Amino acid sequence: MDDYNGTHESGYYTELLMDGDYRNYCDDHDGGDLNDGNYNNVDNNNDGDNNDDDDGESSDSDDDSDSDSNDDDDSNNISNQEFYQLVVVTCEAVVTYFNKYINETPCYDSEQTRWVWVRRCVEGNEKLCYNMFRMKKEVFHTLCRVLQNDYGLQHSRKIRLEKSVAICLLILGHGTCNRMVQEIFQHSGETRSRHFEKMITLLGAHFAAAYVKPSDPTFSEIPSQLQDHPIYWPHFQDCIGAIDGTHVIAHVPTEKSIPYFGRKGYPTQNVTAACDFDMSFTFVLPGWEDAAHNTSIFLVTIRKQSNNFSNPPPSLKYYVVDSGYPMMKGYLAPYKGISYHLQEFRRRGGSPRTRHEKFNHAHSSLQCVIERTFGVWKNKWRIIINMPSFPFRIQILIVSTTMALHNFVRLNDRDDMGFINANRNSISRREHNSEAGSSYEQNSGSLIDPTMAGEDATEMIKTTEENRRSAAEKEAEVREANNDVVRAWGEKRLEPKLKNHVDLVKLLGIAGLKKGADVAGGRGFYLKGDGVRLNQALINFGLDFLEKRGHTLLHTPFFMRKEVVARCAQLAQFDEELYELNLPYQVVSIVSGALNDAASKKYDLEAWFPASQTYRELVSCSNCTDYQARRMETLYGQKKSNEQKKKYVHLLNSTLIATERTMCCIIENYQREDGVEIPEALQEFMGGKTFLPFRN
Repeated sequence: MDDYNGTHESGYYTELLMDGDYRNYCDDHDGGDLNDGNYNNVDNNNDGDNNDDDDGESSDSDDDSDSDSNDDDDSNNISNQEFYQLVVVTCEAVVTYFNKYINETPCYDSEQTRWVWVRRCVEGNEKLCYNMFRMKKEVFHTLCRVLQNDYGLQHSRKIRLEKSVAICLLILGHGTCNRMVQEIFQHSGETRSRHFEKMITLLGAHFAAAYVKPSDPTFSEIPSQLQDHPIYWPHFQDCIGAIDGTHVIAHVPTEKSIPYFGRKGYPTQNVTAACDFDMSFTFVLPGWEDAAHNTSIFLVTIRKQSNNFSNPPPSLKYYVVDSGYPMMKGYLAPYKGISYHLQEFRRRGGSPRTRHEKFNHAHSSLQCVIERTFGVWKNKWRIIINMPSFPFRIQILIVSTTMALHNFVRLNDRDDMGFINANRNSISRREHNSEAGSSYEQNSGSLIDPTMAGEDATEMIKTTEENRRSAAEKEAEVREANNDVVRAWGEKRLEPKLKNHVDLVKLLGIAGLKKGADVAGGRGFYLKGDGVRLNQALINFGLDFLEKRGHTLLHTPFFMRKEVVARCAQLAQFDEELYELNLPYQVVSIVSGALNDAASKKYDLEAWFPASQTYRELVSCSNCTDYQARRMETLYGQKKSNEQKKKYVHLLNSTLIATERTMCCIIENYQREDGVEIPEALQEFMGGKTFLPFRN
């Protein structure tokens, strides 16, 4: 077989077939012809050998027999052509298979790659190992031992565990493409993908859970970075770390990509993380959409137990957070509306002037530890900068994996150059700030007065309970009892033991509450049957209500740009619709302390819910005067040459009809012993129905 040249022999076969000499080739090689076996009457030009009989008589010939013979010749000629074509195709298929699977040329046959290359990296020059795998040789071997002893990673039949680790680290450290990894490690793309996904699943789930957590779960130890710093000590001695978010490029299916687009112009996943002052991550929550608000992610982080976030202990311990997060117990935010970021101080000479600015400057400097930690993490693991198009589940695991490896390197190598350079740059910036503010120091004694900054920190933390009491008092000022009732209409039902709308919905069978809650959360629901018709009837009633009063109906775009302020509808006598539905209601003027930033005055329309014997809000209407119009440049009329001022439209923000709330109010007010009546104003939109009977 070693001397057999399949290509040349197959070429000879093909030439014989194409020349029509395959029959002669068979005669020469096999000692027979194609008349043997199943191929009869292929040669019709024999010398009458087949016409000889035992008795010596020859068969008669006539025109009919000649004609039949010619037809047989034509049929046999067609069969020969088909046979030749079949043999050609079969031979070509055999040759192709032979060259591809039996006589193939190996693609990955380099002796300088595979395990030889890995061993040269982890046993040779220290710099080579660090450059390739983003950690020193000793740390690499320690990682392999930990994964083998604590997490069950073992050698496979063809790949050593060190090689699996090396494949993973090379991809994470450099974002190396698939073809390059195949060449370096001499494995197919399928093998590479299988081992990489195996490693990422192990590291991103189990390994990360063990290494991305506080080194001191009780937070009893004071970080040395605070004790050795004159600005932070002793005023920030109870700070345990910093919280912030960052964005990582994401590859998501096109139909799901919209929430992941943000200001960067491409899809990203929003990653929330916490770190200590040793630049080690203590928590990570990846995978959120770019559109998710930082406050929402933050609240989910600290409140959802399954996230395993280490909340500050009940004492005065706290994290520092930036101005995008809420100020609450355990989380210290800066003063809002005051210069905060260090760049703002540098632009004007690095000199905080007021008491609040000094506190914000110290707070920003302290909170920068999370920015430095993000910087070290992204510089070491370059896959974060240019995430390949892995499945999104793998992209999320890559974030937690690289943060866990970041912590592992920090724990096992205090001299890692990535961390040293980050600390060196931080010290250089601090010295630069001191030089820039030297003139301020001569006049005011210090660039940042540690006592003043610290007093603010201590005061903001220790008076948290006072702040909460103050907030409670403020809330009391704006509670419903302080709102002014402008007018009320309708006779309220006061019978005892009336059913509430939840029980009525179940009896009517017009909504699926349990399935809705499974899909959308606690108050989710599916409308069904007459519930859908009643909801649509309210919509049609509202549209009819507007058209009769000369309004033009509009269907707005589903999405709006952030800079576009929501358009507002002007609804005169907006309580008239409840009057027509014969629902008892009252109009309430909301106390000024409860108004939003845009509203000058606000009215709530509250309907009577007889089951709970109280009024509840259905819709509201806010008079924003020209506040929104000025921001949108919404003018009216034409500006004359002699006019100095622009004429801005005054806008009302109002809801025409909140259908689901109104449905609840209707079924409570129109309930009977055996069902619910349909208000007369809605009957024409309900197909003439006047009554909904209980089904259960």
